[in-house]
Amino acid sequence: MTWGLVEVREFVDVERVRQIRNTCREFMTRDTREVSEQTQLRWWVDRKPDMRLFLFRLEGDDVGYGLTREERGALIVSGGLLPEYRRMGIGNALFRLLTLTGLPKGKFTCRLEVRIDNMPARTTYERIGFCYVDDPKNADLNILTMELYFA
Repeated sequence: MTWGLVEVREFVDVERVRQIRNTCREFMTRDTREVSEQTQLRWWVDRKPDMRLFLFRLEGDDVGYGLTREERGALIVSGGLLPEYRRMGIGNALFRLLTLTGLPKGKFTCRLEVRIDNMPARTTYERIGFCYVDDPKNADLNILTMELYFA
């Protein structure tokens, strides 16, 4: 079985990320609205230079996506996996690769947010080594913040 991350560099791949994201949107922590092609294009053009976007490919098929960016001294990771590929260990591989691929030199903390009711994702993140941290900005949003530390 061949699988891995492919960094997105062309808009055709950005469109594929949009399609996967819209399929996974019910699990998004901040904005669960469907993203239009025009909104995605504007986001892509206006993105910050430290943001990296990836497709997760399994046997040549795009089955998930990931995004990394720097914020407050940490690597922020987020992503999604198509429903038919969940509960197979693929999410674990996706987030392990995101944390290792996205981590710039000198950064030792990865951070993500997850909905309280998303137990499969929480279990995946816990297995990778993410720990829950107190984040006052999420107190009333049913969102948990988790961090992974590298020595």
